[in-house]
Amino acid sequence: MHNRYDAGDFLKISLPLATSVVLLTTSVLEFPEGYRAAGAEQPALDSLRWALQYLVDCHIEPYAYVALIGDVDRDHGYWGPPEAQQVERPVEAVRRGAPAADLLGAAAATLAAGSELFATRDAPFSSHLLATAIHLYDCPGVKKTYATTRHADKLMLAAAWLLRVTGEANYGEAALAHWRAEGPSVYVGWDSLYAPAVNVLLQLSSRGTPVPGAEEYDNWWHQTFWPVWDKADGNWSVVRTPKGLVYPSWSQWGNLRYSGNVAFAMAVRAAYSRDPDEARRCLAWSRGQLDYALGSAGRSFVVGIGRDAPCRPHHRAASVPSRQAQGWAFLHDPGPNPHCLTGALVGGPPSGDDSYVDDRNNYQCNEVAVDYNAGYTGALAGVLALMARLPAR
Repeated sequence: MHNRYDAGDFLKISLPLATSVVLLTTSVLEFPEGYRAAGAEQPALDSLRWALQYLVDCHIEPYAYVALIGDVDRDHGYWGPPEAQQVERPVEAVRRGAPAADLLGAAAATLAAGSELFATRDAPFSSHLLATAIHLYDCPGVKKTYATTRHADKLMLAAAWLLRVTGEANYGEAALAHWRAEGPSVYVGWDSLYAPAVNVLLQLSSRGTPVPGAEEYDNWWHQTFWPVWDKADGNWSVVRTPKGLVYPSWSQWGNLRYSGNVAFAMAVRAAYSRDPDEARRCLAWSRGQLDYALGSAGRSFVVGIGRDAPCRPHHRAASVPSRQAQGWAFLHDPGPNPHCLTGALVGGPPSGDDSYVDDRNNYQCNEVAVDYNAGYTGALAGVLALMARLPAR
């Protein structure tokens, strides 16, 4: 089962992978011209197909789904390239009755979105993705309440995508039930996918599809989500640093991920909003956070791009000079990584003063991860597309 490692280690974790892939799949569907402008559409399709195939392959039995490949302790006890890692890599799967609504919901959402992306490109593959998505969503017990941080958001996103792909009205009712089950969160990440779900549903509504709860979703966007992130005055703990990063103050790890994910949500909103002024505001918000990541604060937080870009991301394979080299000395080496992870977004400033140290040992600030780049990449494609779509004032 070949696919992307989660971050700077060599674990394969299905939940953050699925949520990353659904954001990236959405971005290719909504902003294909952004990818074309960057010469990246076909590479994106190739990469997403690989990831979607992996997520399908994780469905190893009718009621068993792979959640993790690798042992956390063993993996974190090794510093070197993946080719030289000689350890047992156990496979952990969730089975019937396990509290896995979050994982199965995220996987179902991702595969449903993928089925639309490949509908005209590879019909058999698309049909297989959709059939698997429906099965995962309908797994016995998946809609029960579990003692996880949050799961209804993933089920809501799955129902939203299944409504979009199949047109079956019962998915719209299900999405509304999931929305009301826990109370929505304004954060956007692998543990909170309400805003992406709302975007899918409101975009359908804007196209004339009957969507139960559409007015409720729209009110939440205007009265809660937008003002929380636009004002950044401490409501929901969302604040703005002196140089412009908007992030939740409770977080000290991977803060650029949150701003990038919200930037993508804002770009999607701008794409279907019928209010040109709102669309421009959302575009401006997205661009402001991308500008911060790319250097408006005085330095870039994207490896290999812009002024004073990070040289020491917390990434095992990038930090060792060859396939034979391994050992903790490479973690502590003060020099730059011998291999440049061009385009990788690091975690960024850990607190509200914009401070950041390019230190490989500091994984809170300097780790890179699949989910860090997902929303950021989608926002880049969105801003490129929207700058051409939206009429000049």
